[in-house]
Amino acid sequence: MTHQQLQPEALQKLRDQVSGSVTAPGDPGYDEARAVWNGMVDRRPAAVVRAAHVDDVAPTIGFAREQGMDLAIRGGGHNVAGNGSVDGGIVLDLGDLNRVTVDPSALSLPSPSVPTRTGHGFTQARSSTGRTAGGRRGRRLSSGPEICQIK
Repeated sequence: MTHQQLQPEALQKLRDQVSGSVTAPGDPGYDEARAVWNGMVDRRPAAVVRAAHVDDVAPTIGFAREQGMDLAIRGGGHNVAGNGSVDGGIVLDLGDLNRVTVDPSALSLPSPSVPTRTGHGFTQARSSTGRTAGGRRGRRLSSGPEICQIK
C-alpha cells in the first residue's frame, strides 16, 4: 500500500481552485472526511475534496489528472466495497450536491428510445409543468446542463 502525499504548494493550488473543503492528512477532520460507510474499508487518500458546487468537479478531476493521482468519486459513501475512497489519491465527495433545479422553460424532453450510456431508456421524470420523459422505471434521466443544474 503506497501513500502519496501532496506537496504543500500543490495542496494549496487545489484549495484555491475549489469552493468546497479540501482535507488532507494532518488536517482537523481528516479521519471523518475519509471515512466510508463500511468501517472495514480504511483507505487514506492524499486529499478529500467535498464539493460545495458543481463547479468544483472539473477542477478536482483536472488536478488529479495533472498530478497523476488516482481519483475516487464518492456519492453517498455507502458502497460496500469502499469504491468511494482510494489510497494515496484524491477523493471527490459529492455528498453536498443533493439538489437538482429544473428550468421548465428550457425543458426539452428526450425521446424514450434514446439510449443512455448504459443502454437503458430514460427514467420517468415530471417537471413542474406536468410534462414527462417516458421510459423504463428505475433508470437514470440523462439531461444536459441547459435543463438541469445540480447544486
